Amino acid sequence: MGLPDFDLQEVDALIRRTGTAFEISSILRSNAKSMVLDGSVEGESAILKILLNRGGECERWFANELNFYSMQRTAPVDVTTPRMLAGSRETGFLLLSRIEGEPVAKDRLYPRTDITAGVPLFDALQRTREYTNWSVLHPGATVPDLLSSCRSYEEAGFVPKNMMIEPLALLSSKELPIEFAHGDPVPSNVIRLSDGNVALLDWEHCGSRLAGFDLAVVWAMSQGAREYRRHIHRQIQHWGDRELDAFLCNLLYILGRETKNYRIAQFPGAEKICEQFALTLTELSIALRRGMDKLSALNALA
Repeated sequence: MGLPDFDLQEVDALIRRTGTAFEISSILRSNAKSMVLDGSVEGESAILKILLNRGGECERWFANELNFYSMQRTAPVDVTTPRMLAGSRETGFLLLSRIEGEPVAKDRLYPRTDITAGVPLFDALQRTREYTNWSVLHPGATVPDLLSSCRSYEEAGFVPKNMMIEPLALLSSKELPIEFAHGDPVPSNVIRLSDGNVALLDWEHCGSRLAGFDLAVVWAMSQGAREYRRHIHRQIQHWGDRELDAFLCNLLYILGRETKNYRIAQFPGAEKICEQFALTLTELSIALRRGMDKLSALNALA
């Protein structure tokens, strides 16, 4: 259970700081941002997330997730999620009920051979898209500036110049629809339940996004699991032009982001994954800049 940066006394001190009766059984994850512990509270299986980095984006994401689980108590999204047992932004902890099940995969890529989670996942994401209370409860929430992020990826040399900015500028020249999104529906955040449905974990990136954001994440992270992409194509072929343009804006951004993430990653196989993201981004960008039919461009990449 030991970690290079924490001894047991330090972990116990972090738990005591929360003021809960949490009893630790194992450390699930620890990094510079947070520590996630498995254990129980008064006999109930529970997960304790402790914020370690109290500044900038880390604290903002933590507060966002805390807001989501607080909202689930009174105006819930119609998907299976953990229940918040306790939490505090000031103390920096979030105590959640433990969802029993297995993640679709333990990394960010959907598996090539196993698509059994596909239908219940897309059902859950559709119900998430239809949720309207977020904008009511958080009227000042803004949509992330994809153009600025993509410009930073190009300027830093992670992707070639104009590979993202030019098609994004064309697609976002008109007002695009906004909806609620989970924000990071990668396989490690999708839990298979015993009844065949799925639960969604880790809502720190949820919020208002351009339409189709979650579907674009699943599409991008399905490098080998092409049936996921085909399912998405069957769904979006009935969308209007503005919804489709929003989906493509999201997809360009995510492909660029993941190209950057895997380019700086330090683990075996990251370079090959990065090359695939970069190739998909290039092919999509070229097709859009040449004026190819948008659905045809997507189908060619499925």
